[in-house]
Amino acid sequence: MATSGVALALATGAASDVLQTGEQDDGKRSLATRAAQGVAGASVVVNIIALALNFSGVMFVAAAIAAAIGAIVIMQQFVLEDTGSMTAVQNKLRKNVNELQRQNNRYAAENTRLEGQVSELKVQEGRLEQITAEQGTNVQRLVSLVKDNKEINAQAKVAVRAETLQLLLNTVLRVDRDGNLQFTDREIDELMLRFKDYPGVRVNHDNLKRRMRQKQFSVSGVFEFVKELEDEDKVEEDERVFTLV
Repeated sequence: MATSGVALALATGAASDVLQTGEQDDGKRSLATRAAQGVAGASVVVNIIALALNFSGVMFVAAAIAAAIGAIVIMQQFVLEDTGSMTAVQNKLRKNVNELQRQNNRYAAENTRLEGQVSELKVQEGRLEQITAEQGTNVQRLVSLVKDNKEINAQAKVAVRAETLQLLLNTVLRVDRDGNLQFTDREIDELMLRFKDYPGVRVNHDNLKRRMRQKQFSVSGVFEFVKELEDEDKVEEDERVFTLV
């Protein structure tokens, strides 16, 4: 009886230990379960041996009770082992759920960041569209200004050309002091001197002398040379007397 009591106490203690190890790892829980099952089985064997050595009614009842308790303890250990396994599974699932929750939080934060970037990109896109529209307007304005400038320059060039022609003709008339429309040698020298550094006009003196000789030094001949400035492109470059600069 004392032996069976000790065995039962050990089995019960082992069962209690298993109940307290629900949060431990599977290896420790399995070892404790096997120990409890061994103690319970040993208690049953001890009671059977004791009954065989000293058979009596009291011993039979005690052995039967001990065997029943041992069987209950063994069954309880199997249940506890299954419960421990379920606890381990639950803990693992809980761990996985926590990890998934952390990943979900990271994904949510990343999504928020990306949404912010998308919003910023939309703002930048709007600014670029505005700049593009403004540049398009500016380009059109610039083209218009360039066109206007070309027209103004053309008009100014025509005006300068007309004014230069008038000044040249006036110079030719002043040099012809006697008004006979024919240049004397002295008047030719004076004309050459006046044309030496004439503003806005480059004078080819060699061509001037040569072509004046061809026109017999007449004022009308020089007038022809001056009027060539109206459309100097029609005159060969090596024949030009006057060239606007």
